[in-house]
Amino acid sequence: MSFKSILHPTDFSEQSMVAFSHALKLALEEKARLILMYVQEGDNALLEWDKFPKVRDTLYKWGLVDADVKRKQIYDKLAVDVQKIIGKGENIKDSVAGIVHEEKVDLIVLSTHGREGFPSWFNSSISESIARHSLVPTLFIPHNSKPFVNAENGELNLGTILIPIDHKPKPQRAVEFGINMGNIYGAGKSQINIMHVMEKNNKSAEDDFPEIVIPENEDCVVRVEVKKSSIIEEISRVADEINADLIVIPTEGRNGFLDAVFGSTSEQVLRHSNCPTLSIPVAYGKYVPRYD
Repeated sequence: MSFKSILHPTDFSEQSMVAFSHALKLALEEKARLILMYVQEGDNALLEWDKFPKVRDTLYKWGLVDADVKRKQIYDKLAVDVQKIIGKGENIKDSVAGIVHEEKVDLIVLSTHGREGFPSWFNSSISESIARHSLVPTLFIPHNSKPFVNAENGELNLGTILIPIDHKPKPQRAVEFGINMGNIYGAGKSQINIMHVMEKNNKSAEDDFPEIVIPENEDCVVRVEVKKSSIIEEISRVADEINADLIVIPTEGRNGFLDAVFGSTSEQVLRHSNCPTLSIPVAYGKYVPRYD
């Protein structure tokens, strides 16, 4: 699970700054290229470069560089290359999706309005085009959620990860991804909760549990929850109960119980979640498990 190129589309809002902190921290951890992108309408609009998040100021606040550091010095010291892009035009989804493929992006990090609906920048049609068709993992930071990156000091806190799974889409990649996230960004101390919700009338939990392979020496909590109300409420309830720092969801178009990022189930998880959500497309071909 090595991210070499991370894309953070921003609308310059306060909430986007929270997502920016996550994108920058993950880029630092992976020594990856970080692409900050803004799309503005109208060919005659002024280019608003000064509104982009201040990378050097953030790194200085985190105690990683001196106040007068130069851009080349940042790369020499931290091995992170930051690129800023302004796209023009009314079709935001095509601009962002185009960069995803042109720059071979491995991870998209963006903000959402969580329980209060999505910002106009990332309504369902735009996000569906970007996240569903890009075939790369997408990290969503809901509005007013509990971030796992401290914007003030850059500290990571991935104590608890929840992975809701079902038979379809196949959950193995999401399980591996969630475990890797805990090992790499949680220093191997994260508690991994793998959760399956079954119907009340299913008396055989073992027979109903989706087929997954947990790597040896991985201590994961496997949970079987009986659906008392809606699946979304069960996922949200368990996430709140265990104080989850991250939810990892496998996605595969609109064909499964945990369908597209903005299909019925996953969209509602995002809208109801109090923590960041990472979608993992099952067709993500570049992913190679890493457990060190």
